[in-house]
Amino acid sequence: MKAASRCFGVYACCHVVLCVLQCFYGGFQSVGSLVVIAVAAALVWDNGLLALGDMLFPDAAKAHATFSRLAAWSQPRFYAHAFLTPLLAVQTTRLGARAGVSWLQEGSIIPTMVFVAALCLSVLGTLHHARSPSLVLRESHPKEPRNSWMRSIVSATLADKSSATLAWMILPAVLVCLWTCVVGASMARMYCELRSADLGFNPLAGPMGDVAGRWLWVCALVELLSNAGPPWVTALSGNAGEVVLLAGFVAAERELTSQGFMP
Repeated sequence: MKAASRCFGVYACCHVVLCVLQCFYGGFQSVGSLVVIAVAAALVWDNGLLALGDMLFPDAAKAHATFSRLAAWSQPRFYAHAFLTPLLAVQTTRLGARAGVSWLQEGSIIPTMVFVAALCLSVLGTLHHARSPSLVLRESHPKEPRNSWMRSIVSATLADKSSATLAWMILPAVLVCLWTCVVGASMARMYCELRSADLGFNPLAGPMGDVAGRWLWVCALVELLSNAGPPWVTALSGNAGEVVLLAGFVAAERELTSQGFMP
């Protein structure tokens, strides 16, 4: 197995662990937790297929039947990305509300607005892919170095390279990361202000949400930065960023659960 395949295999294993941990800490009672579980499971498939593509479909470039099988196995990756990515904002909102962020509490219209916006992006993104689902074999970028690890990866990619398709692939993920940074920073700031204010606040006497907040905003920022670079680099670093982002959600869930915050 080549170096890039091993990397994607490690990512897949990480997502298996994160999926199990989210089931344990978050359970199945909330939409947000279910979304994280579904995203982790989808990323197991995504990274697993990238890791095993050269073994399962070695002649995809020459045999049409082999590529057709690769394309059929790859379609769930793109539908899952389109449908599930925007819905991660729902979990971000839920975690912020659990931690006590005032503008996310019951009675605020913001959680409802986030849910509706995320659902609309989810449905529209899925419909956009359904309108142009054609896939082609991934080819090396013209500027990709000859020793690039990604040259050994056999995978399918979107045939439609229009700016609209690129926007639907990238924009929802960027918005989720930005929203997660905002909510996570708000959680951390709120508890820092309580510590510094003369309100008789004892950080050892009750649960704290600042650690959970830092997990959220730092991991979301890492995911954003991991996609900065040439495509043959971000193919690897971006998937590593997805591991970090999901780990941030799971760690924040664990922190709030272990410290007694209400679900």
